[in-house]
Order: sequence, then C-alpha cells, then structure tokens
Amino acid sequence: MTVVQFQAKGGGRNPVAPKSGVIAALDIGSTKISCLIAETVPAKHRAPDSGENSLKVLGVGHQLSRGIRC
Repeated sequence: MTVVQFQAKGGGRNPVAPKSGVIAALDIGSTKISCLIAETVPAKHRAPDSGENSLKVLGVGHQLSRGIRC
C-alpha cells in the first residue's frame, strides 16, 4: 500500500494529523477496492490542548475488482 499525504488548507504544521477535517483512505487491491471516509474530532476525556483526535467514521465502501493491469 502507498500512503500519499496532502498538505491541509491553511498550511497546517502537521499534514498527517490535522486538528479537524475529513480523511479518506482508498485501498486498491487485485480482488477488491475499499474506501473509508472519516472525520477527525477532539478525543473525549482528554485535555483540550492535548492535540489528540479521534476518528468518526462517516462511510465505508467496497467493490470487487477484476485485477490490476500494468
């Protein structure tokens, strides 16, 4: 699997863990394609300035694939 990181709008310091926003993951395999979409939300029971977030899953999907062509 290849991880591609995009800079968040507003020039955030850490594009891997934005304070808020939507995250999408797409896994393209030879037999199945899977997608996960989640939103980052502040972690419960943590200090507001801890910088730790949780994920709220907004949607998932999968579809059979007929293989990968090069």
